[in-house]
Amino acid sequence: MRVERVPYRLITVAAAAVFLAACGKKESAPPPQTPEVGVVTVQPQAVPVFTD
Repeated sequence: MRVERVPYRLITVAAAAVFLAACGKKESAPPPQTPEVGVVTVQPQAVPVFTD
């Protein structure tokens, strides 16, 4: 029975490449803009109450 040897050197190089690629320069996100909002003025008034 033949046991295959795990290529540790290849796995190490691939893992190092992934980690180094993740360490690249990152661009900062632009600051969020102020959202537009709507305003409603509430006026008190009498409302009839109905029961069924």
